[in-house]
Amino acid sequence: MTMAGVSPGDAASNLSMWASMLGIELAPSWVSQPTADFWVFVAAGVILIVALGLLFWPSAADHRNMAAIGSPTAYYSTRDGGGSPDDLPVADLSVWGQRDRFKAYQVPFLWMGYEPPDKRVWLKYANRDIYDLYEELQDEYERGRIKGDRSPKITWYERADLVKFAQRRGDKPRFLFPIEDRSDEHGQVPES
Repeated sequence: MTMAGVSPGDAASNLSMWASMLGIELAPSWVSQPTADFWVFVAAGVILIVALGLLFWPSAADHRNMAAIGSPTAYYSTRDGGGSPDDLPVADLSVWGQRDRFKAYQVPFLWMGYEPPDKRVWLKYANRDIYDLYEELQDEYERGRIKGDRSPKITWYERADLVKFAQRRGDKPRFLFPIEDRSDEHGQVPES
């Protein structure tokens, strides 16, 4: 029997029509109920939604990237091929050593000796050390230990406050202390 040979009057539902077309004679009684078509449609929709959800659900590797950086938004910045700070050039101290104000996201990169990336992609290049330093600076700002200017989109830190912060930590990042003599007793500057 072909599909053209089964009329709407011959089958109570599309499901029973398909069963009779395929030659299934011992189909369960619920197949011939008119609501069977509705439930098949619902089941197909659920299967489609689950399949799409599994396709676009973050993978375990994506979750590890989120946890490694510690940010709920890090997933969105690393999913499209996150970078590494090692992909960035070395900070140009002739430029950064002269500045008195720094954007909050720039400071951790400069602290580690890297040229800061653009604000839109900085999380892409932030490793755990850079992100931890960023969080530490934000915490110091919130506690009032570092002064800065905060607009709705960015926080600025002053050089003098960053120098005090570095001294409390016992660090001497080169962008804050560019003129310090780093040579040894023989006048040789060690390689970085």
